[in-house]
Amino acid sequence: MSIAASSISPRHDLSTFVPNSQLTPTSFPSLHSLLQSVKSEVATWRNLPLSAISQYTTSIQIARYLPPAPGTVNEGYFRHCDSGNCGSEQSSSLGEKNGRKFTAIVYLTTCTTGGELRVFYPSPSSPGTEQCYDVAVQAGKMVAFESDKLEHEVRPVGEERVAITVWFYPPPPLSPPSPSPTPSISSTSLPTIFVTIPCYADKELAPTIASLLSNLVRVPPSHIFFGVCLQLDTTTTTPSDYLHSLPPSLPPSNVRLITLDLQHATGPCYARSLARSLWRGEDYHLGIDCHMRFRYGWDELCLDLVEKLESSTSKNVILTTYPAGYKLDDDNNDDNVEARQQQGTTLYPTSFDQSGMLRQSARTIPFSNITNSIPTPLFAAGFNFSRSDALNLPGGDLPNFTHFVFFGEEIFSALRLYTSGWDFHAPKLMVCWHLWEREGREGGGDWRGRSEIPAPRRKAIEKKNVDRIANILKGVEGGELLGKQRTIEEFEEFVGVNFKTMKVNQEKWGRGGGGDGEAARKVMALLGLNF
Repeated sequence: MSIAASSISPRHDLSTFVPNSQLTPTSFPSLHSLLQSVKSEVATWRNLPLSAISQYTTSIQIARYLPPAPGTVNEGYFRHCDSGNCGSEQSSSLGEKNGRKFTAIVYLTTCTTGGELRVFYPSPSSPGTEQCYDVAVQAGKMVAFESDKLEHEVRPVGEERVAITVWFYPPPPLSPPSPSPTPSISSTSLPTIFVTIPCYADKELAPTIASLLSNLVRVPPSHIFFGVCLQLDTTTTTPSDYLHSLPPSLPPSNVRLITLDLQHATGPCYARSLARSLWRGEDYHLGIDCHMRFRYGWDELCLDLVEKLESSTSKNVILTTYPAGYKLDDDNNDDNVEARQQQGTTLYPTSFDQSGMLRQSARTIPFSNITNSIPTPLFAAGFNFSRSDALNLPGGDLPNFTHFVFFGEEIFSALRLYTSGWDFHAPKLMVCWHLWEREGREGGGDWRGRSEIPAPRRKAIEKKNVDRIANILKGVEGGELLGKQRTIEEFEEFVGVNFKTMKVNQEKWGRGGGGDGEAARKVMALLGLNF
Protein backbone atom coordinates (compact mmCIF):
# COMPACT_ATOMS: atom_id res chain seq x y z
CA MET A 1 0.00 0.00 0.00
CA SER A 2 1.31 3.43 -0.92
CA ILE A 3 -0.38 6.60 0.23
CA ALA A 4 2.33 8.61 -1.48
CA ALA A 5 0.57 7.78 -4.73
CA SER A 6 -2.81 9.03 -3.56
CA SER A 7 -4.25 12.38 -4.61
CA ILE A 8 -4.32 15.45 -2.43
CA SER A 9 -7.60 15.38 -0.51
CA PRO A 10 -9.70 18.36 0.58
CA ARG A 11 -8.40 17.66 4.07
CA HIS A 12 -4.96 18.89 2.87
CA ASP A 13 -3.51 15.41 3.40
CA LEU A 14 -3.14 12.14 1.53
CA SER A 15 -5.45 9.50 2.91
CA THR A 16 -6.65 5.99 2.22
CA PHE A 17 -9.00 3.55 3.91
CA VAL A 18 -8.01 -0.08 4.46
CA PRO A 19 -10.97 -2.43 3.81
CA ASN A 20 -11.62 -4.81 6.70
CA SER A 21 -11.95 -7.65 4.22
CA GLN A 22 -8.30 -7.24 3.26
CA LEU A 23 -6.83 -6.60 6.70
CA THR A 24 -5.45 -10.08 7.29
CA PRO A 25 -2.17 -11.27 8.85
CA THR A 26 -0.89 -12.21 5.39
CA SER A 27 -1.98 -9.14 3.40
CA PHE A 28 -1.02 -6.44 5.94
CA PRO A 29 0.86 -8.21 8.76
CA SER A 30 2.19 -5.07 10.48
CA LEU A 31 -1.10 -3.20 10.26
CA HIS A 32 -3.03 -6.25 11.46
CA SER A 33 -0.68 -6.57 14.44
CA LEU A 34 -1.04 -2.86 15.21
CA LEU A 35 -4.84 -3.17 15.18
CA GLN A 36 -4.68 -5.97 17.75
CA SER A 37 -2.49 -3.77 19.98
CA VAL A 38 -4.87 -0.82 19.59
CA LYS A 39 -7.83 -3.04 20.53
CA SER A 40 -5.96 -4.16 23.65
CA GLU A 41 -5.19 -0.57 24.68
CA VAL A 42 -8.77 0.59 24.07
CA ALA A 43 -10.11 -2.35 26.08
CA THR A 44 -7.82 -1.38 28.98
CA TRP A 45 -8.86 2.29 28.73
CA ARG A 46 -12.57 1.41 28.76
CA ASN A 47 -12.12 -1.25 31.46
CA LEU A 48 -13.59 -3.87 29.15
CA PRO A 49 -12.43 -7.43 28.45
CA LEU A 50 -10.65 -7.80 25.13
CA SER A 51 -13.39 -10.18 24.00
CA ALA A 52 -15.95 -7.38 24.41
CA ILE A 53 -14.01 -4.79 22.41
CA SER A 54 -13.37 -7.43 19.72
CA GLN A 55 -17.13 -7.47 19.10
CA TYR A 56 -16.82 -3.90 17.78
CA THR A 57 -16.32 -3.47 14.06
CA THR A 58 -13.51 -1.16 12.97
CA SER A 59 -12.51 1.01 10.06
CA ILE A 60 -8.96 2.20 9.46
CA GLN A 61 -7.62 5.30 7.74
CA ILE A 62 -3.99 6.15 7.02
CA ALA A 63 -3.36 9.88 6.54
CA ARG A 64 -0.16 11.66 5.55
CA TYR A 65 0.52 15.39 5.39
CA LEU A 66 3.34 16.03 2.93
CA PRO A 67 6.25 18.33 3.76
CA PRO A 68 5.07 21.76 2.59
CA ALA A 69 7.01 24.17 0.43
CA PRO A 70 9.70 26.14 2.28
CA GLY A 71 8.23 28.90 4.40
CA THR A 72 4.68 27.49 4.26
CA VAL A 73 2.52 25.06 6.23
CA ASN A 74 -0.21 22.57 5.40
CA GLU A 75 -3.53 23.88 6.66
CA GLY A 76 -4.43 20.87 8.79
CA TYR A 77 -8.06 19.83 9.21
CA PHE A 78 -10.95 21.92 10.54
CA ARG A 79 -12.78 21.35 13.81
CA HIS A 80 -15.11 18.35 13.63
CA CYS A 81 -16.65 15.45 15.47
CA ASP A 82 -15.88 11.88 14.40
CA SER A 83 -19.35 10.54 15.22
CA GLY A 84 -21.05 13.04 12.92
CA ASN A 85 -22.63 15.10 15.69
CA CYS A 86 -21.28 16.20 19.06
CA GLY A 87 -23.90 18.91 19.33
CA SER A 88 -21.67 21.98 19.06
CA GLU A 89 -22.39 24.77 16.60
CA GLN A 90 -18.64 25.20 16.12
CA SER A 91 -18.23 21.70 14.71
CA SER A 92 -18.18 21.28 10.92
CA SER A 93 -19.67 17.79 11.16
CA LEU A 94 -23.17 18.47 12.45
CA GLY A 95 -25.63 15.80 11.40
CA GLU A 96 -26.98 12.36 12.15
CA LYS A 97 -24.60 10.08 14.01
CA ASN A 98 -22.59 7.63 11.91
CA GLY A 99 -22.18 5.05 14.68
CA ARG A 100 -18.57 5.67 15.66
CA LYS A 101 -18.06 5.17 19.41
CA PHE A 102 -14.31 5.32 19.98
CA THR A 103 -11.43 6.89 18.05
CA ALA A 104 -7.82 5.78 18.40
CA ILE A 105 -5.00 7.65 16.63
CA VAL A 106 -1.48 6.22 16.36
CA TYR A 107 1.25 8.63 15.22
CA LEU A 108 4.04 7.30 12.99
CA THR A 109 6.07 10.52 12.89
CA THR A 110 7.17 13.21 15.33
CA CYS A 111 6.27 16.82 14.53
CA THR A 112 8.03 19.84 16.01
CA THR A 113 6.51 22.49 13.72
CA GLY A 114 2.79 22.20 14.33
CA GLY A 115 0.36 19.43 13.46
CA GLU A 116 -0.91 19.11 17.04
CA LEU A 117 -4.26 17.50 17.75
CA ARG A 118 -6.29 20.32 19.32
CA VAL A 119 -9.16 19.05 21.47
CA PHE A 120 -12.03 21.15 22.84
CA TYR A 121 -13.79 20.56 26.15
CA PRO A 122 -16.07 22.45 28.58
CA SER A 123 -14.23 24.72 31.00
CA PRO A 124 -14.36 23.25 34.53
CA SER A 125 -14.04 26.71 36.09
CA SER A 126 -16.26 28.79 33.81
CA PRO A 127 -19.62 27.14 32.94
CA GLY A 128 -20.82 27.85 29.43
CA THR A 129 -17.35 28.34 28.02
CA GLU A 130 -14.80 25.93 26.65
CA GLN A 131 -11.07 25.35 26.68
CA CYS A 132 -8.72 23.62 24.30
CA TYR A 133 -5.61 21.51 24.69
CA ASP A 134 -2.97 20.67 22.08
CA VAL A 135 -1.67 17.10 21.97
CA ALA A 136 1.86 16.97 20.57
CA VAL A 137 2.54 14.55 17.71
CA GLN A 138 5.16 11.98 18.67
CA ALA A 139 6.03 8.75 16.85
CA GLY A 140 4.60 5.76 18.72
CA LYS A 141 2.06 7.77 20.71
CA MET A 142 -1.57 6.65 20.75
CA VAL A 143 -4.46 9.01 21.55
CA ALA A 144 -7.94 7.59 22.23
CA PHE A 145 -11.23 9.34 22.94
CA GLU A 146 -14.98 8.94 22.63
CA SER A 147 -15.96 9.73 19.04
CA ASP A 148 -19.31 11.29 19.96
CA LYS A 149 -18.08 13.54 22.76
CA LEU A 150 -14.76 15.16 21.83
CA GLU A 151 -14.49 17.73 19.06
CA HIS A 152 -11.02 18.24 17.67
CA GLU A 153 -8.96 19.60 14.78
CA VAL A 154 -5.51 19.17 13.26
CA ARG A 155 -3.40 22.31 13.58
CA PRO A 156 -1.38 23.62 10.60
CA VAL A 157 1.74 21.54 10.16
CA GLY A 158 5.13 22.49 8.75
CA GLU A 159 6.55 19.02 8.14
CA GLU A 160 5.54 15.48 7.26
CA ARG A 161 2.85 14.07 9.54
CA VAL A 162 1.65 10.45 9.28
CA ALA A 163 -1.03 8.87 11.46
CA ILE A 164 -3.26 5.80 11.51
CA THR A 165 -6.81 6.27 12.79
CA VAL A 166 -8.96 3.38 13.99
CA TRP A 167 -12.69 3.94 14.52
CA PHE A 168 -14.72 1.52 16.63
CA TYR A 169 -18.41 0.83 15.94
CA PRO A 170 -20.38 -0.93 18.70
CA PRO A 171 -22.13 -4.22 17.95
CA PRO A 172 -25.94 -4.02 17.56
CA PRO A 173 -27.88 -4.58 20.79
CA LEU A 174 -29.29 -8.03 21.36
CA SER A 175 -33.02 -8.16 20.79
CA PRO A 176 -35.13 -9.73 23.56
CA PRO A 177 -36.64 -13.10 22.64
CA SER A 178 -40.17 -13.01 21.28
CA PRO A 179 -42.71 -14.13 23.87
CA SER A 180 -44.38 -16.42 21.34
CA PRO A 181 -43.86 -17.43 17.73
CA THR A 182 -46.03 -15.79 15.11
CA PRO A 183 -47.31 -17.36 11.91
CA SER A 184 -46.16 -14.41 9.79
CA ILE A 185 -42.79 -14.31 8.05
CA SER A 186 -40.04 -13.31 10.47
CA SER A 187 -38.40 -9.97 9.77
CA THR A 188 -35.03 -11.69 10.09
CA SER A 189 -35.80 -13.57 6.86
CA LEU A 190 -36.24 -10.31 4.97
CA PRO A 191 -33.22 -8.84 3.19
CA THR A 192 -31.58 -5.58 4.19
CA ILE A 193 -30.70 -2.95 1.57
CA PHE A 194 -27.96 -0.33 1.86
CA VAL A 195 -28.63 2.78 -0.24
CA THR A 196 -25.78 5.15 -1.08
CA ILE A 197 -26.58 8.76 -2.02
CA PRO A 198 -24.16 11.60 -2.82
CA CYS A 199 -25.83 14.99 -2.37
CA TYR A 200 -24.52 18.43 -3.32
CA ALA A 201 -26.82 20.83 -1.45
CA ASP A 202 -29.87 19.40 -3.22
CA LYS A 203 -33.29 19.85 -1.59
CA GLU A 204 -34.53 16.82 -3.54
CA LEU A 205 -32.70 14.54 -1.08
CA ALA A 206 -35.60 14.18 1.37
CA PRO A 207 -38.24 13.66 -1.36
CA THR A 208 -35.96 11.04 -2.93
CA ILE A 209 -35.74 9.09 0.32
CA ALA A 210 -39.48 9.48 0.90
CA SER A 211 -40.28 8.16 -2.58
CA LEU A 212 -37.98 5.18 -2.11
CA LEU A 213 -39.59 4.24 1.22
CA SER A 214 -43.21 4.87 0.24
CA ASN A 215 -42.96 2.52 -2.74
CA LEU A 216 -41.66 -0.53 -0.88
CA VAL A 217 -43.78 -3.70 -0.97
CA ARG A 218 -41.47 -6.53 0.11
CA VAL A 219 -38.95 -4.93 2.49
CA PRO A 220 -40.04 -2.83 5.49
CA PRO A 221 -38.46 0.63 5.99
CA SER A 222 -36.66 -0.71 9.07
CA HIS A 223 -34.58 -2.89 6.71
CA ILE A 224 -33.47 0.01 4.53
CA PHE A 225 -30.23 1.78 5.53
CA PHE A 226 -28.89 4.95 3.93
CA GLY A 227 -25.30 6.07 3.51
CA VAL A 228 -25.42 9.77 2.60
CA CYS A 229 -22.52 12.09 1.80
CA LEU A 230 -24.08 15.53 2.22
CA GLN A 231 -22.12 18.50 0.85
CA LEU A 232 -23.57 21.77 2.09
CA ASP A 233 -22.80 25.36 3.03
CA THR A 234 -22.11 24.87 6.74
CA THR A 235 -22.28 28.63 7.38
CA THR A 236 -25.92 28.94 6.31
CA THR A 237 -27.47 25.47 6.42
CA THR A 238 -27.51 22.30 8.51
CA PRO A 239 -28.21 18.68 7.55
CA SER A 240 -31.76 19.03 8.88
CA ASP A 241 -32.45 21.46 6.01
CA TYR A 242 -31.98 18.55 3.61
CA LEU A 243 -33.17 15.60 5.72
CA HIS A 244 -36.43 17.04 7.04
CA SER A 245 -39.83 15.34 6.99
CA LEU A 246 -38.50 11.81 6.64
CA PRO A 247 -41.18 9.14 7.15
CA PRO A 248 -41.62 8.14 10.82
CA SER A 249 -41.37 4.49 9.73
CA LEU A 250 -37.65 5.03 9.10
CA PRO A 251 -35.58 4.66 12.30
CA PRO A 252 -33.30 7.71 12.63
CA SER A 253 -30.29 5.42 13.14
CA ASN A 254 -30.88 3.98 9.65
CA VAL A 255 -29.53 7.20 8.13
CA ARG A 256 -25.73 7.30 8.30
CA LEU A 257 -24.28 10.64 7.34
CA ILE A 258 -20.96 12.16 6.31
CA THR A 259 -21.00 15.93 5.85
CA LEU A 260 -18.60 18.15 3.89
CA ASP A 261 -18.63 21.88 3.45
CA LEU A 262 -19.11 22.86 -0.20
CA GLN A 263 -15.56 24.19 -0.36
CA HIS A 264 -14.25 20.70 0.40
CA ALA A 265 -16.36 18.95 -2.25
CA THR A 266 -14.43 17.30 -5.08
CA GLY A 267 -17.27 15.87 -7.12
CA PRO A 268 -19.92 13.14 -7.05
CA CYS A 269 -17.43 10.29 -7.48
CA TYR A 270 -15.62 11.07 -4.23
CA ALA A 271 -18.94 11.69 -2.46
CA ARG A 272 -20.21 8.30 -3.61
CA SER A 273 -17.06 6.67 -2.26
CA LEU A 274 -17.55 8.30 1.14
CA ALA A 275 -21.17 7.16 1.18
CA ARG A 276 -20.13 3.58 0.42
CA SER A 277 -17.75 3.65 3.39
CA LEU A 278 -20.85 3.66 5.63
CA TRP A 279 -21.85 0.13 4.59
CA ARG A 280 -22.21 -2.14 7.62
CA GLY A 281 -22.84 -5.52 6.05
CA GLU A 282 -26.36 -5.15 4.62
CA ASP A 283 -27.40 -7.84 2.11
CA TYR A 284 -27.98 -5.68 -0.96
CA HIS A 285 -26.65 -2.37 -2.25
CA LEU A 286 -28.51 0.29 -4.22
CA GLY A 287 -26.52 3.19 -5.64
CA ILE A 288 -28.57 6.24 -6.68
CA ASP A 289 -28.41 10.02 -7.06
CA CYS A 290 -30.15 12.45 -4.68
CA HIS A 291 -32.88 13.46 -7.17
CA MET A 292 -34.86 10.31 -7.94
CA ARG A 293 -38.41 8.93 -7.84
CA PHE A 294 -39.30 5.23 -7.56
CA ARG A 295 -41.78 2.84 -9.13
CA TYR A 296 -44.26 1.21 -6.76
CA GLY A 297 -42.81 -2.18 -5.81
CA TRP A 298 -39.29 -1.31 -6.97
CA ASP A 299 -37.77 -3.45 -4.21
CA GLU A 300 -39.70 -6.59 -5.20
CA LEU A 301 -38.90 -5.98 -8.88
CA CYS A 302 -35.15 -5.65 -8.23
CA LEU A 303 -34.88 -8.47 -5.68
CA ASP A 304 -36.86 -10.92 -7.80
CA LEU A 305 -34.92 -10.03 -10.95
CA VAL A 306 -31.51 -10.45 -9.32
CA GLU A 307 -32.53 -13.72 -7.67
CA LYS A 308 -33.93 -15.20 -10.91
CA LEU A 309 -31.01 -14.06 -13.06
CA GLU A 310 -28.38 -15.36 -10.66
CA SER A 311 -30.27 -18.63 -10.27
CA SER A 312 -30.59 -19.18 -14.03
CA THR A 313 -27.15 -17.96 -15.11
CA SER A 314 -25.00 -18.84 -12.07
CA LYS A 315 -23.48 -15.37 -12.49
CA ASN A 316 -23.21 -12.36 -10.20
CA VAL A 317 -25.72 -9.80 -11.48
CA ILE A 318 -25.94 -6.01 -11.23
CA LEU A 319 -29.03 -4.16 -12.46
CA THR A 320 -27.93 -0.83 -13.90
CA THR A 321 -28.84 1.83 -16.46
CA TYR A 322 -29.49 5.54 -16.94
CA PRO A 323 -33.12 6.11 -15.82
CA ALA A 324 -35.59 8.21 -17.75
CA GLY A 325 -36.64 11.53 -16.23
CA TYR A 326 -39.29 12.98 -14.00
CA LYS A 327 -40.20 16.67 -13.84
CA LEU A 328 -41.15 19.28 -11.25
CA ASP A 329 -43.57 22.12 -11.83
CA ASP A 330 -42.99 25.70 -10.73
CA ASP A 331 -44.14 24.80 -7.19
CA ASN A 332 -41.79 21.79 -7.04
CA ASN A 333 -44.66 19.31 -7.34
CA ASP A 334 -43.96 16.00 -9.06
CA ASP A 335 -45.38 15.23 -12.47
CA ASN A 336 -47.88 12.41 -12.91
CA VAL A 337 -46.14 9.04 -12.71
CA GLU A 338 -48.29 7.72 -15.57
CA ALA A 339 -46.84 10.43 -17.81
CA ARG A 340 -43.29 9.18 -17.33
CA GLN A 341 -41.52 6.72 -19.59
CA GLN A 342 -42.27 3.20 -18.35
CA GLN A 343 -39.97 1.24 -20.67
CA GLY A 344 -36.52 0.56 -19.36
CA THR A 345 -33.29 1.72 -20.96
CA THR A 346 -30.01 0.00 -21.74
CA LEU A 347 -26.50 1.41 -21.95
CA TYR A 348 -24.16 1.37 -24.93
CA PRO A 349 -20.73 2.89 -25.73
CA THR A 350 -20.61 5.99 -27.91
CA SER A 351 -17.02 7.26 -28.31
CA PHE A 352 -13.78 8.08 -26.53
CA ASP A 353 -13.02 11.62 -25.41
CA GLN A 354 -9.60 13.25 -25.70
CA SER A 355 -8.51 12.00 -22.28
CA GLY A 356 -9.12 8.39 -23.25
CA MET A 357 -12.35 7.96 -21.28
CA LEU A 358 -15.13 5.97 -22.91
CA ARG A 359 -18.41 7.86 -23.04
CA GLN A 360 -21.72 6.02 -22.87
CA SER A 361 -25.41 6.72 -23.36
CA ALA A 362 -28.78 4.96 -23.12
CA ARG A 363 -31.58 3.90 -25.44
CA THR A 364 -35.08 2.62 -24.76
CA ILE A 365 -35.57 -1.15 -24.58
CA PRO A 366 -38.31 -2.29 -27.01
CA PHE A 367 -41.00 -4.28 -25.24
CA SER A 368 -41.03 -6.91 -27.99
CA ASN A 369 -38.98 -10.08 -27.45
CA ILE A 370 -37.87 -9.00 -23.97
CA THR A 371 -38.96 -10.90 -20.89
CA ASN A 372 -37.71 -9.15 -17.76
CA SER A 373 -34.28 -7.69 -18.57
CA ILE A 374 -31.59 -7.37 -21.22
CA PRO A 375 -27.80 -7.73 -20.90
CA THR A 376 -26.10 -4.36 -20.99
CA PRO A 377 -22.36 -3.84 -21.49
CA LEU A 378 -21.72 -0.95 -19.11
CA PHE A 379 -22.34 0.39 -15.61
CA ALA A 380 -24.17 3.51 -14.38
CA ALA A 381 -23.21 5.11 -11.08
CA GLY A 382 -26.61 6.80 -10.71
CA PHE A 383 -28.60 3.55 -10.60
CA ASN A 384 -27.18 0.14 -9.75
CA PHE A 385 -28.64 -2.66 -7.64
CA SER A 386 -26.91 -5.88 -6.59
CA ARG A 387 -25.90 -8.03 -3.70
CA SER A 388 -23.56 -6.01 -1.54
CA ASP A 389 -20.68 -8.36 -2.40
CA ALA A 390 -20.15 -5.97 -5.31
CA LEU A 391 -18.74 -3.46 -2.81
CA ASN A 392 -15.82 -5.81 -2.05
CA LEU A 393 -13.57 -5.35 -5.06
CA PRO A 394 -9.81 -5.96 -5.25
CA GLY A 395 -8.03 -3.00 -3.69
CA GLY A 396 -11.20 -1.89 -1.91
CA ASP A 397 -12.88 1.44 -2.55
CA LEU A 398 -10.59 4.06 -4.06
CA PRO A 399 -11.78 7.56 -3.13
CA ASN A 400 -8.47 9.22 -3.98
CA PHE A 401 -8.79 8.01 -7.57
CA THR A 402 -11.87 10.14 -8.07
CA HIS A 403 -11.13 13.67 -6.86
CA PHE A 404 -12.43 16.11 -9.53
CA VAL A 405 -13.19 13.23 -11.92
CA PHE A 406 -16.58 13.12 -13.64
CA PHE A 407 -16.15 11.06 -16.80
CA GLY A 408 -14.09 7.97 -16.01
CA GLU A 409 -15.69 6.67 -12.83
CA GLU A 410 -18.29 4.52 -14.57
CA ILE A 411 -16.03 2.80 -17.10
CA PHE A 412 -13.40 2.19 -14.41
CA SER A 413 -16.09 0.66 -12.16
CA ALA A 414 -17.43 -1.42 -15.05
CA LEU A 415 -13.98 -2.89 -15.74
CA ARG A 416 -13.32 -3.73 -12.09
CA LEU A 417 -16.74 -5.35 -11.69
CA TYR A 418 -16.60 -7.28 -14.98
CA THR A 419 -13.14 -8.71 -14.28
CA SER A 420 -14.40 -9.70 -10.82
CA GLY A 421 -17.19 -11.78 -12.37
CA TRP A 422 -20.17 -9.41 -12.35
CA ASP A 423 -22.62 -9.22 -15.28
CA PHE A 424 -24.74 -6.14 -16.03
CA HIS A 425 -28.46 -6.27 -16.82
CA ALA A 426 -30.98 -3.53 -17.58
CA PRO A 427 -34.57 -4.10 -16.34
CA LYS A 428 -37.33 -4.09 -18.96
CA LEU A 429 -39.39 -1.71 -16.80
CA MET A 430 -38.17 1.61 -15.42
CA VAL A 431 -37.28 1.05 -11.77
CA CYS A 432 -36.85 4.72 -10.96
CA TRP A 433 -36.73 8.15 -12.59
CA HIS A 434 -34.05 10.83 -12.49
CA LEU A 435 -34.39 14.63 -12.47
CA TRP A 436 -32.21 15.61 -15.41
CA GLU A 437 -32.98 19.34 -15.36
CA ARG A 438 -30.48 21.21 -13.21
CA GLU A 439 -32.47 24.36 -12.56
CA GLY A 440 -32.84 24.98 -8.86
CA ARG A 441 -29.77 23.03 -7.80
CA GLU A 442 -26.96 24.75 -5.89
CA GLY A 443 -24.77 26.46 -8.50
CA GLY A 444 -26.72 24.63 -11.20
CA GLY A 445 -25.27 21.41 -9.81
CA ASP A 446 -21.69 22.48 -10.57
CA TRP A 447 -19.64 21.28 -7.59
CA ARG A 448 -16.52 23.10 -8.83
CA GLY A 449 -17.89 26.58 -8.16
CA ARG A 450 -17.39 26.60 -4.38
CA SER A 451 -14.16 24.61 -4.19
CA GLU A 452 -11.37 25.96 -2.02
CA ILE A 453 -8.80 24.57 -4.45
CA PRO A 454 -7.80 26.92 -7.31
CA ALA A 455 -8.90 25.90 -10.79
CA PRO A 456 -5.38 25.17 -12.15
CA ARG A 457 -4.68 22.80 -9.27
CA ARG A 458 -8.12 21.17 -9.62
CA LYS A 459 -7.43 20.53 -13.29
CA ALA A 460 -4.00 19.09 -12.50
CA ILE A 461 -5.48 16.69 -9.93
CA GLU A 462 -8.25 15.70 -12.34
CA LYS A 463 -5.76 15.05 -15.14
CA LYS A 464 -3.57 12.93 -12.87
CA ASN A 465 -6.53 10.80 -11.82
CA VAL A 466 -7.99 10.50 -15.32
CA ASP A 467 -4.57 9.56 -16.75
CA ARG A 468 -4.20 6.87 -14.12
CA ILE A 469 -7.63 5.44 -14.90
CA ALA A 470 -6.77 5.49 -18.63
CA ASN A 471 -3.56 3.57 -17.94
CA ILE A 472 -5.46 0.96 -15.94
CA LEU A 473 -7.96 0.55 -18.77
CA LYS A 474 -5.03 -0.02 -21.16
CA GLY A 475 -3.40 -2.53 -18.82
CA VAL A 476 -0.34 -0.35 -18.24
CA GLU A 477 -0.73 -0.28 -14.44
CA GLY A 478 -3.14 -1.13 -11.63
CA GLY A 479 -3.62 -4.83 -12.36
CA GLU A 480 -3.94 -5.46 -8.63
CA LEU A 481 -7.15 -3.40 -8.64
CA LEU A 482 -8.87 -5.70 -11.14
CA GLY A 483 -10.48 -9.10 -10.65
CA LYS A 484 -8.96 -12.35 -11.85
CA GLN A 485 -12.08 -14.03 -13.25
CA ARG A 486 -11.98 -12.19 -16.59
CA THR A 487 -9.41 -10.10 -18.43
CA ILE A 488 -9.31 -6.58 -19.84
CA GLU A 489 -9.26 -8.11 -23.33
CA GLU A 490 -12.46 -10.05 -22.60
CA PHE A 491 -14.10 -6.85 -21.39
CA GLU A 492 -13.03 -5.02 -24.56
CA GLU A 493 -14.48 -7.81 -26.67
CA PHE A 494 -17.73 -7.80 -24.69
CA VAL A 495 -18.20 -4.02 -24.88
CA GLY A 496 -16.85 -3.68 -28.42
CA VAL A 497 -14.03 -1.23 -27.71
CA ASN A 498 -10.25 -1.00 -27.76
CA PHE A 499 -8.82 1.14 -24.99
CA LYS A 500 -5.37 1.47 -26.56
CA THR A 501 -6.56 2.61 -29.97
CA MET A 502 -9.68 4.33 -28.52
CA LYS A 503 -11.95 2.72 -31.11
CA VAL A 504 -15.60 1.73 -30.67
CA ASN A 505 -17.24 -1.05 -32.69
CA GLN A 506 -20.53 0.69 -33.43
CA GLU A 507 -22.06 -2.52 -34.78
CA LYS A 508 -21.61 -4.37 -31.47
CA TRP A 509 -24.52 -2.66 -29.69
CA GLY A 510 -25.99 -0.64 -32.58
CA ARG A 511 -25.49 2.94 -33.70
CA GLY A 512 -27.87 4.63 -31.31
CA GLY A 513 -31.21 3.59 -32.77
CA GLY A 514 -33.73 1.39 -31.07
CA GLY A 515 -35.96 4.04 -29.56
CA ASP A 516 -36.38 7.73 -28.98
CA GLY A 517 -36.94 7.52 -25.22
CA GLU A 518 -36.54 10.47 -22.92
CA ALA A 519 -33.58 8.91 -21.08
CA ALA A 520 -31.60 8.61 -24.31
CA ARG A 521 -32.30 12.22 -25.25
CA LYS A 522 -31.43 13.54 -21.81
CA VAL A 523 -28.20 11.58 -21.46
CA MET A 524 -27.05 12.47 -24.96
CA ALA A 525 -27.75 16.14 -24.26
CA LEU A 526 -25.89 15.91 -20.97
CA LEU A 527 -22.86 14.50 -22.79
CA GLY A 528 -23.07 17.21 -25.45
CA LEU A 529 -23.77 14.75 -28.26
CA ASN A 530 -26.27 14.89 -31.10
CA PHE A 531 -29.18 12.46 -30.94
